[in-house]
Amino acid sequence: MEYLVMDTHQRLLGTLRRSTSLNVGDIFTSGTLTYAVVNIEGRPDQPTLKRLMVIPINRPVAAPSAI
Repeated sequence: MEYLVMDTHQRLLGTLRRSTSLNVGDIFTSGTLTYAVVNIEGRPDQPTLKRLMVIPINRPVAAPSAI
């Protein structure tokens, strides 16, 4: 499946190709950034191309261990 990755302001962030499909609420990493999928749109004339609306998220950092 191929995806156009857009932010919530409809700006193109890039493209993504995955062997498994994504759903709303999924989290994925592209390069060094992590995104959450908030919307997916498809077009009937292009069934293998979908548009993902994503928001960047910060993964929680593990607390340092006590010495």
